[in-house]
Parts: sequence; structure tokens; C-alpha cells
Amino acid sequence: MSIWKIFVAVSAMLLATVAIAQVVNWPSKPIKVMVGFQPGGGTDIAARVWAKHMSDIWGTPVVVENRPGGGGNLGIKHMLTEPADGYTLSMVQTGNLGPQHILSNPGYEWQKDMVGVAYLGDATPFVVVVNSNSKVTNLKEFEAWARTKVLNYAMPGIGVPHHIFGATLSNHFGVEMTGVPYKGTPQIINDLASGVLDFVVTPTSALIEQNAALGKFNVIAVINNRPWPAFANTRTMAQQGLDGFVVRQMYVIMASAGTPDAVVRKIRTDSKTAWTRAFAELRDKGVIDPAQDDWPDSFEKLHQDQQNTWTRIIQRSKIKSIAP
Repeated sequence: MSIWKIFVAVSAMLLATVAIAQVVNWPSKPIKVMVGFQPGGGTDIAARVWAKHMSDIWGTPVVVENRPGGGGNLGIKHMLTEPADGYTLSMVQTGNLGPQHILSNPGYEWQKDMVGVAYLGDATPFVVVVNSNSKVTNLKEFEAWARTKVLNYAMPGIGVPHHIFGATLSNHFGVEMTGVPYKGTPQIINDLASGVLDFVVTPTSALIEQNAALGKFNVIAVINNRPWPAFANTRTMAQQGLDGFVVRQMYVIMASAGTPDAVVRKIRTDSKTAWTRAFAELRDKGVIDPAQDDWPDSFEKLHQDQQNTWTRIIQRSKIKSIAP
């Protein structure tokens, strides 16, 4: 055997040894999970459930850190400033990634700068919700109401689905509506209940269902391929004349691109081990869609499919490009 072949063989063995050592030694310190929204929303709850189960598996603290703002981007940007070693991760709701890259420059490229390492489940479908004092119960009545005043709606960031769906309704009905910036779901729910907001387009949740059951909210449309069990009498958006707006929105843990492959594989493998328990817990909390119970084969392909869908939706909403 030539000296060169011996060198190549030894080098390969050394690289394999390093990769194994990375798996054995990782994690050796606490892990941070960045969340770009306030505590109490779906993204935050999903992150905390995942963190709890992974702490149990790894025997190492996994700590959720909230950095609300920028439609979830502040948490992602913080992760990207840290070393790409798997010790700083970010929980994202993928519905926030595609639109912002179409409409603006958020300061990173998710296709190049991040890699998906864990799937928690699909977010519950978006619903159009009004304060029950409005007496509005469907989109036809909503249109009539919108012609009597300038309605305001919540948007936890520019270019997030809440903003896009609100602008879509405004464009579809040909009336002016005002988006009001928020940093998270809990304050949105409070302000809708108190009448500060006229309506919201938001993922359904336990808070939405509780307020609807108490008669405080009317859920007037579901953005989904099928009715939602909690609102069995509420028709989908498509059934009321607006179709083409359904897009999967997944809760995914992201790592920075460049994280060692061995670490990425370990996080994915261990997350799959915990997934059944975590999925069941999130389902019971009303945070995820129980019908979407399959771990995706490719995060990247799903993200690209979402990007294509969001491009079509944004074209219909007629939202213009926005500043970063």
C-alpha cells in the first residue's frame, strides 16, 4: 500500500473518531432554545415541552429563552450569532419564515443559514376571530361590518401569517383595515376580549376555544382543508368563497448551518425518541393539529413547498415588499 493510501485511510479513521467523540461528549453543558415570541403562545409552549423531554433524555438542562420581536426573527438572529455547535437552537413556526423572506430581508437566509433538527408537530389551523359583541358570525357578515368602519387586527410582526391573512381579507373585500403590531399571543387575546381589537387571524388554541365557549369570541372562518372539531359549525374559508390559503405551519427546532453533522444526527435521533410523548402532550394542550402526526422526511423540501405557497398567497394579498 502506498504512503498516500495509508495517509488517506488514517485520516478517515481520525475523522470518524472525532465524529464519535462529538456524539459521546455532546451535550456537555446546558442548551438554550431561543423563542422569538412572548411566553404563553404556541411557539413558546412547543419549545418548553421539547426542552423538558430533551432534558430528561440528555440529563442536561435545556433552557427556553424568549426574545420577542421582529415576527420571531430576534430569536433566530440571536442563535445565528452564537457558535454553530448545537448549544444554541431556535424554535420556529415555519409559517413565519417563508413570507418574511419574500417580503423583506430579515438578515438571514433560512435555506442557507439553518438546518432543521426536530419536528414537534403542525400548528393548529388559523381562524378568523371577532369579539362576540360585533354579532358577526361568518365572512358575509364580516364584509358588511367592514364597510361600516375601518377594522383593526393584530399582527405580531410584519410579514407574518396574521398580517398576510388580514391584508388578504382587506384586499378581497376592497376595504381599508389597519394592522396593529403586537409581540405575542397573550396580549392579542386580551385586547380582542376587551374590544381594543376588532378581529384577529391567528392559530386556534386553548385560549381561543375557551373564550369562544364562554361566548366572548365568534370564530367566523377556519383556514384549513376541513372544519375544526372545536368549531364544528364554522365553515372553512374555502367553503365561504376564499380558497387557496391553506399552508402547513410546523413547529421545528432549528440549528445553525455548520453545526457538526454528528450533533445534528444526535438531536434528530433523540428528538424522534421523545417525539411520541411530546406530540401527545402538545396535542392535549391544544397547540398542534393531531391529524398531522408524521415526522417529515425532509424539512428543507417542506420549507420550499411552503415558500411557493406563500408566494401565491402574498400575490393575492397585494402586500408590497417591506423594509427589513
